[in-house]
Amino acid sequence: MIMKKYLQILAIISVIGFWSCGQELLIPIPEPTFLVEEINVNDIPMRKISGLINKEFTLVEDSVYLLDGLVTVAENNVLTIEPGTLIYVSVDNVSGLVLERKAKIDCEGTQDKPIVFTSLNKINDQAKPGDWYGVHINGQAALNSRTSILVNYIGKYGRTDEGVPEDDSGVFSFVRIEFAGKEVAGVSGAFNLNGLGSASQIDHVQVYQSSGNGIRIRGGTVSMKYLIANKSVGTGIRWDNGWTGNGQFWISEMLSTDSLSTTCLRGGSNSVNELPVSSPNLSNLSIISDGAFTTRGIRLRDFTQAGIFNSIIYNTNRGLRVDTPIESLSANEIVFQNNSLFLNETTYFDNSTSNASFFAEQEFNNIEEAISLDGLVGSSNTNPLSLSGIDPWFDEVFYRGAINGIENDWTLNWVKK
Repeated sequence: MIMKKYLQILAIISVIGFWSCGQELLIPIPEPTFLVEEINVNDIPMRKISGLINKEFTLVEDSVYLLDGLVTVAENNVLTIEPGTLIYVSVDNVSGLVLERKAKIDCEGTQDKPIVFTSLNKINDQAKPGDWYGVHINGQAALNSRTSILVNYIGKYGRTDEGVPEDDSGVFSFVRIEFAGKEVAGVSGAFNLNGLGSASQIDHVQVYQSSGNGIRIRGGTVSMKYLIANKSVGTGIRWDNGWTGNGQFWISEMLSTDSLSTTCLRGGSNSVNELPVSSPNLSNLSIISDGAFTTRGIRLRDFTQAGIFNSIIYNTNRGLRVDTPIESLSANEIVFQNNSLFLNETTYFDNSTSNASFFAEQEFNNIEEAISLDGLVGSSNTNPLSLSGIDPWFDEVFYRGAINGIENDWTLNWVKK
């Protein structure tokens, strides 16, 4: 009996050996559909990556990388990026990083070792907003519409049925994205969350000097803390397509331009009849302009619903614009409560199409008392709203604004200002 079992094992080993010696493997390993080349740019050794990543792949801290073209992570594969990794992106074509639906990213830096995506022009000190396309993470959560042009470039994203609300696209934490937001076929966005589910972990992400949209949220259920879009032109942070997650500790600091087309925070839903309707809750935002009064603070439009609490709006042309009928505001489809608006232009709330003065009533506890800010740091302890009754996801903090003083500055070391 022992000899018989031995012969059976030997026969199995022989079959495996036969298939693995120049023939076909029992479990075929897919041929790579991406290319990694060793190159030098300005005497800097780099590993240039192009194509479709169709196997588990890791970017290591000890190497410098260059993304050439749209580098895409195929579904059912994981891209891992080690803390401290530096990734340049080509500026000569449409280049960036795209994750297909069902792909995952493990991109987890630290406060002392952030992961950085930046323009190849940075090595010549010539980087500018919009040098490269951006980062797109595509999930399977619900959204209420898609842009066909966008699909042509980044593949399918989200679902227009009930989707997968708890879809998991991985981790994206302590990451800085610089000089992105290149417009392609009328679409732009430096960091794009397309139909992400609630199991995805997105926190401590900075978008620096972007063009178009800095951080764009297209539908989905993902919730995010510690986001910053600064020194941007266009729109700092934007949501639409039926986003129903939460946000806390966000900063949008915009540069002024020659027109009023720049907006720190913009929310939309596309249609009141297309479900789901955007309905995020946001708290502890700091909305800041550089003070030339050509930048708008918050604009809510296109049928979005929202709750905004414990936030600061400072130095903008118009603190809040709400293009929503009074009847919808009376039904609490939008709530703007316990916020501070100060040193904005004279039109703190209204213009000819805005109904934001609805929230100037005393019951909403929105005040125009100035708060001392040191750059991005500063908060107010004046009458903050308890978040315990809104969603247990929120940290229960008792101040207005994103950063509560120097001793609690979560931007230290990893954020470029």
